Amino acid sequence: MQHAPNPVDLPSSAKLIKSTIVAAVVAAILLVVTILPAEYGIDPTGVGKVLGLTKMGEIKTSLAQEAAAQGTGEPATILPVQPIQDVVPKQVETVTALRKDGAGSALSPNEGREINLTLEEVKTSLVQEAVAQGSNESAATQPVQPVQNIVPKKQVETVNALRKDSLELTLLPNEGKEIKLTLNKGERARYVWYTDGAAANFDGHSDSVKHKIDYKSWQKGRSEREEGELVAEFDGKHGWFWRNRTSKSMKITLEVEGEHSDIDEVI
Repeated sequence: MQHAPNPVDLPSSAKLIKSTIVAAVVAAILLVVTILPAEYGIDPTGVGKVLGLTKMGEIKTSLAQEAAAQGTGEPATILPVQPIQDVVPKQVETVTALRKDGAGSALSPNEGREINLTLEEVKTSLVQEAVAQGSNESAATQPVQPVQNIVPKKQVETVNALRKDSLELTLLPNEGKEIKLTLNKGERARYVWYTDGAAANFDGHSDSVKHKIDYKSWQKGRSEREEGELVAEFDGKHGWFWRNRTSKSMKITLEVEGEHSDIDEVI
């Protein structure tokens, strides 16, 4: 035999309304603090930035727009690189001599400057100096000193040996992964990355804790292969995020040679 519940045991209307309001407030807080930053990159409170959710949302939004463009039949072209000196299509080779005052005294106007030297410039300079001093005969017979003798070895700053790395990622369908290089401002790294067949969505971007930069994109698109030279605009992390939008697993190989101090997989 069933008994009707005692009205005393049932929650009052006021308690039900209060519980509903509390649940709605909690849901609203979760929406603003976590869901909007993580899914759409919208962070009105700033908490998502602290938790690292805003960056995730920006990447998701960017890749979702590319996927939508692909779904409508529009070709997903590679966007132009922003002029931040990150991708340099050609190699530039210079011989740089840095003169330093080892005694700690004040530097003369010609010291501390960066001088790009070529052998022809050295020859011309020596001949002009000899003519100015009235030593035409000496200038014609005296052999030109080698470049390494003009600039003392102890005053030449040697370039560190370049580091080489090769990494391989496996992406499942709709999976995304990221690799970052640690570079200081002005440091360079030549790179080439390629898939094992299908094209991958990619986003080349940088961030910096030192300069409080969460996300700065410099190249994005969809491709099977990309190569170039990365030049760091500021101290921080610089690299790529890839996503596999195909229905099969995909392998991505990244080969890097440069002045980076570290390389690691972020996601």
